[in-house]
This record gives sequence, structure tokens and C-alpha cells, in this order.
Amino acid sequence: MLTRVLIVVALLAFPPLHAAAQEGYEQPEVATYAEPFDSGWGEAEEAGQPAEPEAGTYFEWVRALTVAHELLLSADQLYQLAAIGQQQLGHWSAMWQADEVADGALGAQVLQAIDGILAGQPPGPEFEQALAAQIEANRQAKVNAWLAIQYGRIAALQLLTTEQLAALRVTEADFIPPESRLAQVEVTASRLYDLANQMLEVRNLAPEWYAERREMIATDIAAGLVPQQSPAFHLVVGNVLAGLDWLYSLPPQDLVASGGRWVDQLAMILNLKVAGATVARPEQRTPKDEFFEVLESEAGGQAWLALAAQMTAPVEEGGGSETE
Repeated sequence: MLTRVLIVVALLAFPPLHAAAQEGYEQPEVATYAEPFDSGWGEAEEAGQPAEPEAGTYFEWVRALTVAHELLLSADQLYQLAAIGQQQLGHWSAMWQADEVADGALGAQVLQAIDGILAGQPPGPEFEQALAAQIEANRQAKVNAWLAIQYGRIAALQLLTTEQLAALRVTEADFIPPESRLAQVEVTASRLYDLANQMLEVRNLAPEWYAERREMIATDIAAGLVPQQSPAFHLVVGNVLAGLDWLYSLPPQDLVASGGRWVDQLAMILNLKVAGATVARPEQRTPKDEFFEVLESEAGGQAWLALAAQMTAPVEEGGGSETE
């Protein structure tokens, strides 16, 4: 570990051997996030100099430069990855700000409803409709931010070579459009059969009881699959509702004749991915995780820009003062 740290710290002073200065290279224009976002890099960029690490960020610089060194990232890749990273910071900011925006949008209406409740008047249907609409808008904002983050990661991976992707252990699954992965939940085979038996119990409900409780049941089941604050929660609820309705309307003879194949059909409706029967171990952090963490950190982007600027700086010939 100490050796790796010393190697990376040395990169701050000397460019790596794989990245000789590239004469004539022009830094591409850095794209900006759709909404105003202060990355903290402005002063250094305006002065034409890469940002220097601030107190407390040296470790992040070491991480970023280690990743760049181990992947043999070129200056062109570093500049483009730093631009994507800056956009990712904006997307993450939008994710965290979704709740604040929702709270602010309903602030006046909530206060008015509270005043009415204190006066003995329950909230009217207008407030209930506004609340439901704002909850849905908040969820959709999180979904949009999540999708933007995933597409940003795909764009970053597309800049890498085959060798670099192999070093990060990237697979074809990492390039699947994120919409198809948004509401997919991975479960064990045992969990799938427990879930199927739980959902099968709705067939014992009378039609009027089922119609009244189906959404509540679906919400409870979905909460056991994904956290309620997840951007995909409402999509999972929709999948569970579809599964419940399919099970409830399935004729008894078809259920018996399927010989248990209805469980596989239910898994498809719920968009479940069935894992192996072995007990899953806690996943260790992978090189890909390290790459994304550096990509989406402010200090990581600063370090990559500084390294890229050093790699593209003109090399002074002679190395010493001229003598007359």
C-alpha cells in the first residue's frame, strides 16, 4: 500500500512514462449541466491552471491518480472523463434536491391544511390531489436523476479501451439501457417462492375486498423488495399490482395445470432476477466501483484535470540555462 501511495504522489511532480507530452493537443470544451452548478473549479480554470488539492482532499487525489495510473488513461480520456464527472456531480445534486423542491412546493399548502385541521376542518380534496401530484413529481425527479447518472456512467465506460474495460471487470450488462434495470429486483429462488405464496393468498379475498386493498398490499410487498425512498419504488409497486391482478384473475384450472410454471411467469411480470441458490456474500468493492467513485467526486475531477494538463504541457528542450 505504501508503495502505491509513493508512486501516485510522484505523479504529481512527474508525468507517467505511458503519457509523454502530446504536442498540439487542444483541451475539449467541458460540457456543463443543464442547470447552474458550481463545481468549485472555476477560479483555477479561469486562470488557465489546474486546481491544486485543498486540505483534506489529498487522499482523494491519491485515489484518482492511482486509478489513472493503473488504467493508463491518456490525457484525452482524462479531459473527457473530468467533463462527464462534472455533469455527474450535477445529477447527484438534483437527486438530493428533489426532496427539498417537493417540500418547498407544498410548503404553503401544508401550512394552510394544518391551520384548517387545527380549526376542525380536514384537508379538502384539492390538497389531497396536490399532495399526490407532488409525491409523483418528486419520484419522477429522482428517476430522471438516477437515469442521468447511469447514462453518464455508460458514457464514461464508452471512452475506455478494451484493455481498460477488462481491468475494471466491465461486462455487457453494464451497457444495458438503464430503463430496463430501473425496476429489476434480484431475489433468491427461495425468496421468489415465498413471495409467490404470499401473493397467492389474494385469491382468498372477495372481489370487493380485493379491489379495496390491492394497492395497500402491493405497496407492502414492494417495500419488502426495494426501499421506499428508491427512485424505482413506484415502478416496483406497479409491477406488483400487475402480478396481483394476474394471479387474482387466473382461472383455478390454469393455475393447477401450470404445474408450478406460474411462479416463473409471475417472476417475469414482477421483473425479478433470480440469483443462484447459494448464500450471497457481501460484495467487495470492485475496480469499477473505485472508478465511478473517483469519476463522481469533485476532488477526483480536479486531480484528473491536473494530470492531463501536466501530460499535455510543452516539454522545454535543454532543461537548463543557455550559456553564451
